[in-house]
Amino acid sequence: MVPALVRWLPLSVVLLWQMSCAVPLGPGYQIRRQEIALRYAPAQPGAVHVRVQYELENTGNAPLATLAITLPVVAATPAGNLVVTVEGRAARLQPEAMPTVEPSRRAALAIAFSPPWPQREKIQLSLDYHLPLRANAPGENLPRAFLLESADWFAELVPPDRVFARGTGRGETVRVRIRVPAGWRVLSAGRPKGSRSRGAEIEHRYEVRRDDADPFVLAGHYHEQRFQALGQRVIFWSLARPERAELAPWATEVAEILAYLEQILGSREQPAAPVWVAEWPSAGVPAPFQGELMRPVSFVRGMLLVPPWEKSSVSQSQYSGAIAHALAELWLRWLAKPVNELGEGWAAYLSCLAREHRQHSVSDCSAEALLRVHQAQSSAGAAPAAAALKAHLLAVALEERLGRPVVLAALRRMLQARRGQTWNANDLRAALEAESSQDLGECFRIWLGQRDIPEAFRKRAVQGTR
Repeated sequence: MVPALVRWLPLSVVLLWQMSCAVPLGPGYQIRRQEIALRYAPAQPGAVHVRVQYELENTGNAPLATLAITLPVVAATPAGNLVVTVEGRAARLQPEAMPTVEPSRRAALAIAFSPPWPQREKIQLSLDYHLPLRANAPGENLPRAFLLESADWFAELVPPDRVFARGTGRGETVRVRIRVPAGWRVLSAGRPKGSRSRGAEIEHRYEVRRDDADPFVLAGHYHEQRFQALGQRVIFWSLARPERAELAPWATEVAEILAYLEQILGSREQPAAPVWVAEWPSAGVPAPFQGELMRPVSFVRGMLLVPPWEKSSVSQSQYSGAIAHALAELWLRWLAKPVNELGEGWAAYLSCLAREHRQHSVSDCSAEALLRVHQAQSSAGAAPAAAALKAHLLAVALEERLGRPVVLAALRRMLQARRGQTWNANDLRAALEAESSQDLGECFRIWLGQRDIPEAFRKRAVQGTR
């Protein structure tokens, strides 16, 4: 019998609802169990070994002839020594064309089933591969630390490319085990589930849920020092053992920036979560964020900043700017993820505000200084960097027109309304108009409708420095 609330719906909707309750609408599968183990052992010091195990069930409306997977590109090369088995037997692999895969970092393959994988049948699928590592510095034979982002180590399944197809890249809960030499420290996305010694190794266990940050692994022979400042917890991991007094000013700086961002944007989901500041391995990892100064990674327990290998090569002002920018970018991503260079530009704007809050005046944050850098990047053909700087200058122009309190209130309003989602220029404009009671359509059209900086703003910025 059709429930009373459904009687008034169109017949096609009722039939679709009934079908969805009884049979699957298209091809697909469910991940019943997923475990992934990463091991870096002294016996194989030049690589980490990854083993992924799935229990899958065909919950679709037809047998499946193939199942697509994406994995780090090096895993699909001879150096990766990839082995894929289904029910304990070696699987037949074939290249898969996946337009959304980054060819420089990810490879796509298809597992061919012969005979096809029947409906309602469960299978055991496993993937084994190696990821070569390089030493962290010239003259060293072995890495003292490594950082693997999700794209660089994690394998994911790809749902069938069919109407009403169902499936996910990873399981609802992924059990992760990371084994490293005794004395090494490990940090990963997900919820820690304890650790235990295994002879000369130690195994750390995590649970990564689907709504957690993308899985990453930072591991190294780190020394740890903990600080508490302004209600913030800051944890330093360093490969050498610096004096506590040397790290204390940086702990205070991180804490002050965190406190300022909380003041203007709202508190984090877990305000007591610490910030890890871990020394960046200089080789064997993707190019760091912002001119090789710092790369941020967000995860459920707190935030991670990875400074450069050699801090002595940059000035204290540059280093402070990198800290502020990385924290601001993390905050924006944490609350609501930007869909283009607007996010990086507004992170730079917020980092300038944080630095001005501490130092009162920052010369490289002036409109004239930003315009000079934008001109240089445009002339050099650095389009993404120029676009991010233009977004920063748009924030400066809006502050000039509306006032800083209005701009920050609107940004906070938008981020809270879009929490956990994405945001773009339309969301930003709507929040600014609601906060200021002004129509900003023409302003946004001028700024976003042309490649260069509006001439009226440029003239005001130059005149303001005379």
